[in-house]
Amino acid sequence: MRNVLKLPDRYVDNILSLIKDQDFVDGKESAGFVAGEVKQLKIWPSNKSYGNIAKSFHGLITDMFRDNIHQISNEGTFQPYNAYVIHGAHVVKYDVGDYYGWHQDATELGPRLSFSFALNDDYEGGNLEIDTPWGIVETELKAGEMVIYNTNWRHQITPITKGQRLAVIGWLDVQSSDIESTFIIQKMKNVFRYFEELHNSDRISDDIKKELRENILTFSEVYGYIIRKNRKY
Repeated sequence: MRNVLKLPDRYVDNILSLIKDQDFVDGKESAGFVAGEVKQLKIWPSNKSYGNIAKSFHGLITDMFRDNIHQISNEGTFQPYNAYVIHGAHVVKYDVGDYYGWHQDATELGPRLSFSFALNDDYEGGNLEIDTPWGIVETELKAGEMVIYNTNWRHQITPITKGQRLAVIGWLDVQSSDIESTFIIQKMKNVFRYFEELHNSDRISDDIKKELRENILTFSEVYGYIIRKNRKY
């Protein structure tokens, strides 16, 4: 697949050394309403465990992109955009039976890129499948390989059948020249977040929650469509 990059082995070694004694938590902690229903994995760092080691981890990820930006840019990844900044990163761990079904990543500030950086490859299953405009692409990343793709593309990790899968995932905010579209997308994201918070509260009955859930799913589809129409591939 286009935009699969092989990075130096030192990044894998440094990250694995950093996380070897860290506690992973249920991945649903970082998932929204829709993604949480199809997510079974563990993540680190969590929102509650952000300390000095996590800061060192994010420093490594920043260095990884800074040191390899020429190679990444040559792949054309950033061509449609003016600038980028790393917006969050986690290590994800999939044990046998874990998976992450079809979903779209949140796009809080408009156009954004997602990345997945493989830390190992001694497992079976756990393939990254991406629903691109040209069809579904299955990617089997080797340790040290990274794939970058548009965040609005649906994607999934198939169930692990043997071993354990470790990877770094994260997002890149990219600054579009279309300020009006970015503003509208931000407003839609705020409404979507309000729907989720209302659904998870105790202020409404189960019947209303059921109806709200259907509206959330519909809104999610509309939201994704608008982003696709405003995204340069």
